[in-house]
Amino acid sequence: MPAGEALRRARLRCGWSAEDIARALNIRVRQVEALEQGDIAALPAPVYAVGFMRAYAEYVGPHVGLDAERVVALFKAQARGAAEPQRGLNFPV
Repeated sequence: MPAGEALRRARLRCGWSAEDIARALNIRVRQVEALEQGDIAALPAPVYAVGFMRAYAEYVGPHVGLDAERVVALFKAQARGAAEPQRGLNFPV
């Protein structure tokens, strides 16, 4: 399961909206949504994206038993995978 999806499910389990999370973390709603959807391109520089993910995971984690460090590690791995170029076959012209 993607890290963002785990956080979205945790948020819903707590009965919170994306707006509630944005307000609590002092970030934009669209950034909360981008984190949940794994939309790396819609997030700021990677260091900020990781910080947002960490803050989000630390905020909801204690309420649902989610390990914030594991979520952040998963997010980093997924972000690296999204950033790697897709390798295909290149034929000479």
